[in-house]
Amino acid sequence: MTSFFDKLSDKLNGTRRAAFGLRPPERSAPSAAAKSAAKPVDEEELLDRQRLAIDIYQNIAEVTIYALAAGVEPEDFDITLDDESDVLTIRGVRKRPAVKIAKAEDLGGRQASAADLEGKFIQQECVWEPFFRKVILPAEVDPVKAQAVFKKGVLIISLPILQVGVGRKLPVVEVLTTKQP
Repeated sequence: MTSFFDKLSDKLNGTRRAAFGLRPPERSAPSAAAKSAAKPVDEEELLDRQRLAIDIYQNIAEVTIYALAAGVEPEDFDITLDDESDVLTIRGVRKRPAVKIAKAEDLGGRQASAADLEGKFIQQECVWEPFFRKVILPAEVDPVKAQAVFKKGVLIISLPILQVGVGRKLPVVEVLTTKQP
């Protein structure tokens, strides 16, 4: 029986590729020419990176949208509801926080060159760029009573559903009249 780690190792090392007559991936460092050649950006990959992950919850009274938006300041959101109150657009930008630059004093008195003080990324997985999401709402909502709250990296948008089909009860007011002679 093959373990998960064996399968993962096979995938990473290209063993499975060789079994199907495919070349294993190159392990050498890319040449300077390969680095300078611009890799074409896959449009689908770009859209997927810029897409904001959301959950949509609806009950009888409102539609609530939860969006994971870690690294976004509340003022960096642009949330709009279209004229017909059935499409919500969320735009924003994730900005990497400023990195503290090391100083020679931070090295405990050792002599350091400028190259020693400059750092480099060891791994980069976070996406620090603009995002965009358009949501077709399942019901017409009241834009006047809509609210957006940002709490612990989660954007919560509450959109009360318009109760169009429900009639409105009109109060009857008694008016006193005086008789005229």
